[in-house]
Amino acid sequence: MKKLIAPTIIVILSITVLVMALRLRRLSPPEDYEYSFKADVDPDYYNQSALRDYYATGYAIGSFAREMWHERGIDVRFPSSDDASDQAATRHYNGMKAYADSLGARMARSKQLKTEGLNNADIQLMESTGLSLAQARLQRYYGATQLLKGERSAGVIMLQKQLTQLGYIIPTDGYYWIETETAVRDFQTKQNITVTGNAQEPTLTALLKASPPKTP
Repeated sequence: MKKLIAPTIIVILSITVLVMALRLRRLSPPEDYEYSFKADVDPDYYNQSALRDYYATGYAIGSFAREMWHERGIDVRFPSSDDASDQAATRHYNGMKAYADSLGARMARSKQLKTEGLNNADIQLMESTGLSLAQARLQRYYGATQLLKGERSAGVIMLQKQLTQLGYIIPTDGYYWIETETAVRDFQTKQNITVTGNAQEPTLTALLKASPPKTP
């Protein structure tokens, strides 16, 4: 009987040490799991709900990863098990991270675009329509990405004012008639742009460079 006591004690101690080791392991995750927020996000992003969601999701990522480690011993970044629930936890973690990364990228881009002169309305338009930066600028100044013969709009008035600043003698009445068309044709010729008489994207872009509007 005495011969069995020593091995039994050793087994019990070994199990106790193993259990304690496992508990200590779960108390000490491989990393802190905190999400790395971007430092260059736009705090005045037009969609404040998305901004709040960005931070809420970022904090939730760390909380979820720590929870999985403490409760189940799963490192959701690099799961060592093929268990279905472990894999599901990893997919959930990766999904949250991808979503937060996407929001952060959008808001970092917003901050960059504002340094280039765009505002929240411009950025919202770009995101909702898929316009390029150049097209968003045209939309901002002219209300469109092109102006065509026969139109009447505030954008045409802007076009006419810019042309008069370049020396063309035309009315600034908002009507895209023959005088405006003739001036546009001459401007296109001088800028080596295909001559159409319509103020399409290349023409308006060149006009913004040649005669920057005095008003936004």
